[in-house]
Amino acid sequence: MIDDPIAEELRAYRKAFSEAHGNDLLKIVEALRLREKVADVPKVRFAPKLAENSGNHESSIRGTFINI
Repeated sequence: MIDDPIAEELRAYRKAFSEAHGNDLLKIVEALRLREKVADVPKVRFAPKLAENSGNHESSIRGTFINI
């Protein structure tokens, strides 16, 4: 593993956070969700990306099946 001080700092934080919640995954997730809920940061939601119309939908699907 490469010695990276930023990665080491993140690993140490993650380990301390995990130990503070008894290494219980459900408690960790609950704490993270609570932290996210009370955080004063704007939520960003992007518009969905629509697939391009490639012509006749049925004929493009038909070619993907194997006829036995």
